[in-house]
Amino acid sequence: MKSITKKNIRTSFYPLWQQYNKFKAYLLRYPKSGNGFETVSQSKMIQYNKVRYHGAKRLFCYNPFVNIFFNINGDAIACCRSHQTVLGKYPEQSIKEIWFGKRFEKMREHMLHNDLNMGCNYCKLQIESNRFHSLPSMHPEEFASTKPGAYPQTMELELSNNCNLQCVMCSGRVSSAIRQNRDKLPPLKLPYDDSFVEQLKEFLPHLKHISFYGGEPFLIDIYYKIWEQIIKINPDILIFVVTNGTIYNRRIEDLLKKAKFNFLVSIDSLNKEIFESIRVGANFENVMHNLQKFIELTNGQLAISHTPMKINWMETPEIVNYCNNKNLTLNLSYVEKPAKYALWSFQPHELEKVITFYDNSEIKTNHNSIISSYNIKVFNEWKEQVQFFKTKNSEIIAKYQNINAEFENYNIEFKQSLIKLFDTLPFDSMGIDSALKLANNIIENTKITPALIDGMKIVIKNMNNQSLLKLPNAQKFLTESDLFSGFIKKEISEDQFWARYY
Repeated sequence: MKSITKKNIRTSFYPLWQQYNKFKAYLLRYPKSGNGFETVSQSKMIQYNKVRYHGAKRLFCYNPFVNIFFNINGDAIACCRSHQTVLGKYPEQSIKEIWFGKRFEKMREHMLHNDLNMGCNYCKLQIESNRFHSLPSMHPEEFASTKPGAYPQTMELELSNNCNLQCVMCSGRVSSAIRQNRDKLPPLKLPYDDSFVEQLKEFLPHLKHISFYGGEPFLIDIYYKIWEQIIKINPDILIFVVTNGTIYNRRIEDLLKKAKFNFLVSIDSLNKEIFESIRVGANFENVMHNLQKFIELTNGQLAISHTPMKINWMETPEIVNYCNNKNLTLNLSYVEKPAKYALWSFQPHELEKVITFYDNSEIKTNHNSIISSYNIKVFNEWKEQVQFFKTKNSEIIAKYQNINAEFENYNIEFKQSLIKLFDTLPFDSMGIDSALKLANNIIENTKITPALIDGMKIVIKNMNNQSLLKLPNAQKFLTESDLFSGFIKKEISEDQFWARYY
């Protein structure tokens, strides 16, 4: 006979809880647009509320009321996807000044009206494609509250980019290895210091959950100082670490025994060759060995983060099955950029291929597992988003009715604009003849597509308004053929074309 545990009770009653919240979603009174606020539609709120793990709620997002995120630049923001909306700056302001400051209050006011127009573009796109399980608004829902004057209950820290890998979809902003080796740039000057750790002490007694991002968290010294304070002040805080899985040692093992750790481990393929081609610098066997260690030491309190891209989208069903077999929560990460790796930069026929492959894949499930059920919902929403990409991209291409005629017109205007630009330059350059020959060679060797047409329009605009002359290295840019040809090639590329729409 199965023993009665809290987990069994949750498993038994969760379907009833879901049904209750589906009903509740229709009864809630949601904020309406007006007084300068534009709310999430009632229909989308109902859809969202039907899948919220912690129940249907009136507001779309509670992050500004319960959460604060500090990024590598010292910026304080509301969540992991709102880097453009800075609500405070460390060390210019203290943590306390930021949290109780006017910018955070303004963000809270927007959220009280379910208004996502204060830098929440990521969530807007996810809602539009009905992909709700990936929303950062899901993260703090267990602690949802709008109580004024309260301290944050959750915190997210991205205090350093110190990292040992050069993942292909990553950037030097969050990887010191990429910044040094790929970008050829000096190390970032990080603003966080012992004073930051000292200020955190006031907040730790109120926290229920704290997340650590990188870089690679286990290579970031200041995190160990914070973990020590958590163990001293509030060891009941749930510590969530997003790791590449390459680092495991006795020091980490001792930490796991003293505090409540939960992990999100990045696994982009179960194929060694594909995995190591994406996570450059990692050893597949080492990561999988460490993953098993983390599972054992956290009693399975672990999730897998998988990032479907052009180079590994066919691996996703196997990752879903792996998670279901191990009873591990799945997170499917969305690639915003670079465009060359993002699925949204696929042509519609390529996206149809992805959809067909996913539809024909066998997804194994454990019907007695809430986690397995959740993972399948995450995967189904991802499929729906790929379908959204296909529909949107088809509509974009349909706007270009007669590309051959458009090409002829823009090709003439392109040459005229180029001649005009180089004829009026106030400095020496490569010359009109060389520029024309260079541009003609690029365009003539490029297939006539909407990307070429759109790119030519952009280049023409930049030449006509002479914005190229405003560049810091304008003379060098218009003298060296590699720089000028690189600009044209970038603007007419397929990746750049789709990036203008996403």
